[in-house]
Amino acid sequence: MEPLTLSEPQPSPQNSLPTPEKTYHVLVGVTGSVAALKLPVLVSELLEIPGLKVRVVTTERAKHFYNPQEIPVTLYSDAEEWQLWKGRTDPVLHIDLRRWADLMLVAPLDANTLAKIANGICDNLLTCVIRAWDMTKPLLFCPAMNTAMWEHPITAHQVEQLKDFGYTEIPCVVKRLVCGDEGEHQLEEENYWEKATRRCIML
Repeated sequence: MEPLTLSEPQPSPQNSLPTPEKTYHVLVGVTGSVAALKLPVLVSELLEIPGLKVRVVTTERAKHFYNPQEIPVTLYSDAEEWQLWKGRTDPVLHIDLRRWADLMLVAPLDANTLAKIANGICDNLLTCVIRAWDMTKPLLFCPAMNTAMWEHPITAHQVEQLKDFGYTEIPCVVKRLVCGDEGEHQLEEENYWEKATRRCIML
């Protein structure tokens, strides 16, 4: 699929964000952090943007934290990757999704998938999409994990590796974690994703 060409945004009032004039495709990746609980709200926020089409790629572990019936868009997982391909001429889902998307937003990005991406491992649908990603398109990632995991020395190295690839980090916020610890490494408020995505699609 050829990348969509968006018209230059018109000047807008202060604190308001431009909206795309053509359909824009956002692929949301969700991994096995408890912050995946926010997936239904995140998708709903994104669908509020005029002209935005959304699809979701989930890891198997992420499914533990949300109800798929609450996701009002197409949801893909490893099962769909293998069910679609039976022979040489069949579609390859991770390549089709890579072609379909204009922007990818991985939210939340757990410690396990962060390590996989940083090291080029692609053993599920989500990491295969990212490994095949068109580097001319934006990819945003939103780390979310327990503070003890975040503060391990390897985490900073892996986050920097993703940024060196050209991906954009969306910082976390300080809040009480599900385990009871106080920490800063959980998802930002939902409307932040909406604003971040709007900024990226107007690049």
